[in-house]
Amino acid sequence: MTARSKRDIAYGCFIVPWAVCLVGATVPTDIGTPGFFVLVPLMIGSLAAMPIGIFYSIVFWRDGGLPLLAILTIVMVVVVVTGVYDQLAHSRIADSLGEPYDTLLVVTGVLSLILEASWFLLRRRRV
Repeated sequence: MTARSKRDIAYGCFIVPWAVCLVGATVPTDIGTPGFFVLVPLMIGSLAAMPIGIFYSIVFWRDGGLPLLAILTIVMVVVVVTGVYDQLAHSRIADSLGEPYDTLLVVTGVLSLILEASWFLLRRRRV
């Protein structure tokens, strides 16, 4: 397996959690809605993809995009856990985490998609 294909796997592993992030922050995800049926399989896939992506970001630490994606992914997990804890602490259950959390998730999600697109569209040819 070449270094380029390993980096393709690493960048691909970060697409799955960020797809979960963007679907969860922008689409209603109540039980029975189409957003719910898209979100659940993506969440299961992201549980496997995140550790692999973080491992490859450590292996390819000189590639500036992978460590940044790993840091953004860890921040995303912290924001989601904080938002869920905030909902449970205030005894409210909603289909989204709330305005500050959703905005932060969408902004970091768009930034991560730009980093991933820069690899697949621009930088991949040079490696």
